[in-house]
Formats: sequence, C-alpha cells, structure tokens
Amino acid sequence: MQPCSPTPAPDPLRGNPKRQHVAALQDPATPPFRAVAALVVAIGLFSQVAQIVMFREMLAACRGTEVFFGVVLAAGLLWTALGSAAAGIFARRAARRLGRAWPARASASATALFALNGLLLIGQIAIARHRSPAWGGAAELTFMEAVGTAILATGPVAFLSGIEFVLALNAARPGDFSKLYQADGWGAVLGGLLFTFLLVGLVDPVTLGPALTSALCLLVLIAGGRRWLPTGIVLGLGATTMVTVHNLDWQLQSRHWRALYPGFGLCATVDSRYGQLAALVRDREASLYLDGGLVETLPPADAPTTDERNQAIFALAQHPAPRQVLLVGRTLGRLPGALLDCGVEGMDALEMDPDLLGLALAFSKPRADPRLRLHLADARRFIKRCRGSEYDLIVLNLPDPLSAFVNRLYTVEFFREAKEALSWDGVLITSVTAAANYVGETVGQLSASILRTLQGVFPEVLVVPGESHTFIATVKPGTTSLDPAILGRRIARRGIRLDAASANERETYAIALFENLIPISQVDSLRRTLDAVEAPVNSDARPITYQFALLVWNQVVSGDASAQDPGLRGGTNALFRAALSFRFPHGLALPALVLAPGLLLFARRRGGASRAYGLLAVAAATGLFGMASEIILIYAFQSTYGYAYAEVGLLVAAFMVGLALGARAAGRWEGRPSVLLGIVTTMAAYCLLLPLALSGLAAVDASTLLYPTFIALVFAAGFLDGATFPPLVQALRQQGFERPGGWVYAADLTGSGVGALLTGALLVPAIGQSLALVLVAITLAAALAALALGTMRPAAASNRAA
Repeated sequence: MQPCSPTPAPDPLRGNPKRQHVAALQDPATPPFRAVAALVVAIGLFSQVAQIVMFREMLAACRGTEVFFGVVLAAGLLWTALGSAAAGIFARRAARRLGRAWPARASASATALFALNGLLLIGQIAIARHRSPAWGGAAELTFMEAVGTAILATGPVAFLSGIEFVLALNAARPGDFSKLYQADGWGAVLGGLLFTFLLVGLVDPVTLGPALTSALCLLVLIAGGRRWLPTGIVLGLGATTMVTVHNLDWQLQSRHWRALYPGFGLCATVDSRYGQLAALVRDREASLYLDGGLVETLPPADAPTTDERNQAIFALAQHPAPRQVLLVGRTLGRLPGALLDCGVEGMDALEMDPDLLGLALAFSKPRADPRLRLHLADARRFIKRCRGSEYDLIVLNLPDPLSAFVNRLYTVEFFREAKEALSWDGVLITSVTAAANYVGETVGQLSASILRTLQGVFPEVLVVPGESHTFIATVKPGTTSLDPAILGRRIARRGIRLDAASANERETYAIALFENLIPISQVDSLRRTLDAVEAPVNSDARPITYQFALLVWNQVVSGDASAQDPGLRGGTNALFRAALSFRFPHGLALPALVLAPGLLLFARRRGGASRAYGLLAVAAATGLFGMASEIILIYAFQSTYGYAYAEVGLLVAAFMVGLALGARAAGRWEGRPSVLLGIVTTMAAYCLLLPLALSGLAAVDASTLLYPTFIALVFAAGFLDGATFPPLVQALRQQGFERPGGWVYAADLTGSGVGALLTGALLVPAIGQSLALVLVAITLAAALAALALGTMRPAAASNRAA
C-alpha cells in the first residue's frame, strides 16, 4: 500500500498578481522597482544632457550650421535604436539562460555601463574638437567630414543609453514598460531644464560628464540601488578631479584653435546664447569668432583703417544726403568711426550678443561720440520695432547665411521689415561671399537667390562684383548709382577729406577712388549672369539661401583648386545639388516605402506579420512626426527670437514633458481600440494646422506671449507622440510579442532619427515648412493604411472560412 501523499498547502499568492509582485520585490535577487525607475531617470537625464552638449559642440565646430542639429539628433536616436536592438537580442538569450537571476544581473549590468557615461562624454567632446593634417590641417572640415565627426562624436553615450534602457526594462516586470518609459521622459525633461538653467553657466562641458555621472549614481544608490553604484561614484569623482586639475577643457580648446589658425593664441572662450565665442590674438591684433566663423578683427589703435574708410565712403555715396544710418554687424571695430567721420548726423549701431561686446571690450574701447547709439538687441526684432524710423541708409555687415540664424536676415520677410524702417528714398546694402573674376554655378545661385529676394521688395537693386557680391537696394529708383563720376561728386560736395587731396582735387580723387572700388567692366556681365540663373526667393518658411550658402562653403573647403568650378559635380557637392533639386513629388517615396511592406505581407496572406508590421510602421511614423515638428518649431523660434543655442535644452524639455504626460494619459485609454486611430489622426491635423499657427505668430511682434506659445506647441507635439506608446505596446502584446516595449521604443527611435535628418537637412530648405509637414501627414496616413491592411482578412481566406 502506497503511503498517501501529503496535501500541498494552499499558496496565498496564487491568482493574486499584486501580492506576487510584492513577493518578487522582497526576493533578494530582484532589484526594487524604485531603484530601477531611478536608474532609468538617470539614463534619460544624462543622455539628454549629452545630446545638448554634442549639439553645441558641433555648432561651434561647423559655423553654427543648424543642419548639424538634425544630424546630431538623428545620429543619437539611431545609435540609441541600435543599442536597444542589440540589448534586446542579448537580453532574450540571457533571460533564458539565467532564469530568475536575470533581473538582478540586468540591473547590475545597466548600472555598470552607466558609470562609464561621464568618461565617454569626454571622449565625444575630444572627437568633436579634434583637427588633424589628415583632415586638411588648418582648413575647415568639409560637410561629409563634419557629418562623420558628428556621427562618431554622438555614438558612444547614445549607443550605451539604448543598451542601459533595455537592460533596465529587463530588471522590472514586463507590465512596467509604460512607467519606465515615462521615467525616461521625465529624466530627459530634468536634463534639459538642468542644463539650460544651471549647468551651462556653472561647469565646462568636459568636467560636466564625470561630475554628473557621480551625482546621478549617488541618487540611484539612495533610491535603493546596489551593485556598481559606489564604483561609479568613485570613478566619476576621480575623473572630475583629474579633469579640473589639468584644465582639460581649455587644453582641448587651445589645441583645436591652434590646428585651425597656426600662429594665433587662444585668449578666451565664452558660451553665449548665440553660440560659442572665442578670442584669438596675434601681433597685437585680436580676432573674435562665433562658432568658428570670424566676426570682427580688432586692430591696435595705431593700425591704419583704409578698408573700413573705403567701405564707409562707398556706402554713404549711395544716398545723396544720408543723415541717419543703421549699422548691423561689424559694430565693434573701426567701421562705426569711419562712418561718423564721413559726416552723418546720427547712427544706430546694432550688436546682438552682449557677451560678444563684453569680449571685445577686453581688447578695445568703443569710440565716444554723442552721434553714436549702440544697441544690444536682435536685428530682426529691433528693425521690426523701428517702422517709420526713416533711416537713410541701412548697412548689413553680416556673415554668409551658413546657418538658419543668419539666413533669417536674408529673407523676404526681413527685407520687408527693413524697407518699412527706411526713409522715402532710403538705401539698404548687404553682401555675400563671391569670386573676384568668376561667377560659378554655385556662387551664381547664392547671389541670384538674394537678388530675387531683394527684387521682391525693392523697385531697384544694383549688384557690385568683387570678392563679395554687394547688393544695393533702394526705395526710390534712381537714388543709387554705380557711376564713379556721380558717386565722386556726391562725396566731394560733402567736403569729406580723402587722404592728402586738396579741396580742388577732391572730386577727381573721389572719382578715381570709386573707379578702383567698382570693376565697371564686370558690372553688366554679372547682372546678365544673375538674371539668367533660376533661383527661388528666400523666405522664413523656405530658407533656400541657407542651402546655397552651404554648397558654396562646402565647395570652397573641399574643392579642387585646379578646376574651373572646383568640386561642383563631384564628392559631397553632388549630394547638395541633389538636395537642391528635391521637389515634393520626390518626397512621396517616403510614405510609399512605409506602405509597400504592408501591401506585400497582405498579398502573401501573412496576417500576423502584416499586423505587427503595421503597428511598428505607426510607431516609426509617429517618431518621425515628433522630430519633424520639434525641429520646425525650433527653427521658427529662432526666426522670431534670433537664437536657439541657449534654448535648445528648454525646448527639448518641453517636448519630453509632453512625451511623458502623453504616455501617462494614454495608459488610461489603452483598452479602447479607437484610441490609436484618433491620436494619429490628430497628429496629421496638427501637421496641417501648424503652418497656419506659425504664420500667425510671425505676424505678431515678439512679446511675452510668444515664448509660452512656442513652448505649448512643442509640448503638444510631444504629448501626441507619447500618447501612441501604450496602445502600441498593448496591441503588440496581443500579437504575441513577449516584451513589446523594446520593439516600440526601437521603431520610434528609428523614425525619429530619419525625421530629424530629413527635416533639418532636406525637407525644410528644399520644399519649405508647409510642404514638409504635409509630407509627414501623408506618411502618417500611409502607416495607418499599413495597419489597416493587417486587420483585414484576404478575400480567399474569408470565402474558405464561410
């Protein structure tokens, strides 16, 4: 007789998920959820700070060109997606092998990798600042070299962040993805706010990495984390001490500038809200740079001022009797004094960056003259407020429009605002880099675009050839002239002293001066050439001159000097030219690529795969929507306020707040089948309405209400993007995905990376903001169509079932 088996005691946890979770938290092998959430917040915070730091470093290295905002964002997102995918594959195998020990191991691994982030950020900054003879020595980086630098300099922290986040997910329950995704978003919010309002002025970027890592490891330790956190704290503090003692940030800056400009010594660097400033000195002459581009040269007090004097005489001769002058740019050197010496009654000199002025005052003192009024204000906003001021002459001494920041002072909207600040016969003068004796196709497109833009506002525009093409636009036709005799007589009548010329010789000397300044033999041929070039008008919504200027810059730094038009057709210039020929119908390939796999799977009657693809396509399309909207809003913010360099952290934080709150709100609706359709439809409507909102904002004078309006628009885009996560995760779980959060996260990051790159580098310059957003809306519709195909049953299968 077999002994009776003892009756098993009832399991109090069976059928009670909540109590099962409590027991799991009490298991010493399982990390507490609070510690995992704190680690995810730290990952999100640090990755956001690292992204902003690298964006600023790439702007400083590449003339402030905002294309690299899209490149850095895209590279970071794609590296993170790649890290997430790699970690997902590894985690699946590790979970099967380690079983219940895997959550603790995953948490420890994520913590150990996080402790390295500070050191990796130092390496990324060194890559961004590095120059070597292999990359042209003192020459600037070409566009593709800069893109390669951005990709390399963004990769380590972003790749590890993707791994760390997925490992952290594996340390928690599968159902906690929504909470951890929100924690990651809140970490990014804290990172953006912390950088904008505290870190940017408190510590240099090289010291920031290890110091922030050690502080975050300490916070995670307080939250209940255990393994590797003390090591991370010690490692971070040790690296911070070493970096501070050796002043590594200054060493990297000095090496960077020595490579660019041999013989110059770096005296100071300052991070302003407009970019990174640097002061270099050689032979008592100080040169001021903004994001690697020369802003002003400050010669010693005893240095001659021939160039500035000739520029002042040429500008003032374009008006019969100029009394009031507005000077924008080059206000820190000798030009303001040269204009005053030519007899104007009053002059407003406009400097946008107070930090640049402060840096200049360390090397030279401004001229004391009651006629000179120096203003610290954004040029666009200042001129908009000066309607009816009746300036006789506005002189724009601006850098080439290599960035959206500078391009906003070459648009048709800005020229209209400037015209309203001129007198009834007022004159506006501006210029761009050109070639002295040859107008290539690239230079011709840049100059022709500016000419078309000015012609859309002013009834008469003249162009002067030279190393720069100078554009002279007037409200009253006939006011300006390129005839040396007319200009010489104007100067002579005003009694302006010209070197050693006597009063009787003054007119003859002035005429000879203008014959030397204006290459009369080239004036007509240049005008015929520019009139024959097809070039669009440059506007806020379609900043095409920005793209033309990038092409000229890339041709100069990468071209073959032996060619007639160096580098025009080959190398990276071929990519620029392809971008310039991009039209809206070409963009329809994007939604077609999204829809095509869904059609193929549907045709092959792969119902499960078709539905899964549709869900991932929606995740990617919503990520594309989020980044495209964010970048367009950042560009619009910069057009309004004149700067985004200091505000990137805040704008990104607003987006991440929306992302986290959207995910939290949608978590309550995820049981409703129509939620996902409603959210994506609202996204498409947002795309169609945003251009109207931006047009309305542009028509309003900048006020305190505009700032929160931009924040609200960025927040709304983030909210819609985040709200898609819970329903997508739930739908994929119903399809049998074991941990669907990682798949949704990777698909969203991939779409975001593509959206960041396409929007900033291609869509906005080539087809404008409105059509770019229409294309995003069509892509969202294509993703919904792919999802709808996954829910349909092929006709043959339906008949068989009947």
